[in-house]
Amino acid sequence: MKKLLTTALLATAAPTALLADEVVVGGFYDIENDSRSLSLAYHSDPVWTLWNRTQIGWAVGTRFDDDQDFFVGAGISTQTALSDRIYFSFRFMPGYYEAGRNGNPLGGPLSFWSEVGFGYRLTDSSALLLTYDHFSNAFIYDRNQGVDAFGLAYAYSF
Repeated sequence: MKKLLTTALLATAAPTALLADEVVVGGFYDIENDSRSLSLAYHSDPVWTLWNRTQIGWAVGTRFDDDQDFFVGAGISTQTALSDRIYFSFRFMPGYYEAGRNGNPLGGPLSFWSEVGFGYRLTDSSALLLTYDHFSNAFIYDRNQGVDAFGLAYAYSF
């Protein structure tokens, strides 16, 4: 039921993403658990800029995998320009996690999604990213089986 309500909420909010700074769709592969996952994230317009190269903004996102693991969260995203087309990205989101049928028991519902990656701007409004993701509960619970995955994402700026 929680998954259905969250999916409905995201579907209702989807039209507002047309005004968003950036929507990112990604696919990931977890080698250790032989699991594939998809993600959808929204990054706001930059709220802060540091050193004229690093932009920091708000982010919301969801991720689910073929084991029916589910995550939804909100946090920050950053981009640091390395050249005109290449940039470093970082995203951190605390949120709600629910393990699926054969999923990864992360110890409890509060989990953290961290992601680092390198992006290449194809045009002014689109980019491809190679990412490394990590999910864990940061030792809040007794059990902390983290999940690591490599991914490929497409970002579209509005």
